[in-house]
Amino acid sequence: MNTELITKLELSISNLKEKKSRIYFLVQDTKGNAKASIRVTYEMAYHLFENGYNSFVLFCVFRF
Repeated sequence: MNTELITKLELSISNLKEKKSRIYFLVQDTKGNAKASIRVTYEMAYHLFENGYNSFVLFCVFRF
């Protein structure tokens, strides 16, 4: 394997272990209607945040 690629991978793993990375969750905008799948996503992001990770929930608005 390429040495540069291995170095980048090791750095990425190190950043995750040290909680330096940002973790993004992309969810659709349900306009106030509850959706079970989105609740699960919020709960994952919240638990990561509680444990010191930088987790963010981003809303995606689709317009047709």
